[in-house]
Amino acid sequence: MREQGVVRDVRELRRDEGVVGELLVIEGKDPVLGRSARVPQLVRVSDARRDDLLPPLVDPLLVWMAPLGFVLAGVERDDVEGRARHLAQSWWVRAP
Repeated sequence: MREQGVVRDVRELRRDEGVVGELLVIEGKDPVLGRSARVPQLVRVSDARRDDLLPPLVDPLLVWMAPLGFVLAGVERDDVEGRARHLAQSWWVRAP
C-alpha cells in the first residue's frame, strides 16, 4: 500500500491487480533487532523454491480486518548502495 514508504492513492490500489501468492508468517531471531520477530512473507504457491514475491515485513501489526481481507502494517528493509533503509509498508491482503 506504499511505494518507497509513501502511501499510494486508494483509487490506484483498488485498480491494481495485486500479487497472488501464499502468505506465510515466520517467527525467528532478527539479527538487526537482536530479538525475536514475526516476519510475514508472500511466496509463489506453485514454486518449490518459495521465492519472496514482495520484500518481507518485520514485526507487522494487524491494523484492519473484514470478512474478505485484512491489512498488515510493518517495516520493510531495503539495502541501497550498501546502506540499509527501513521503510513503512502495509499489505492489503484480500481473499481470492
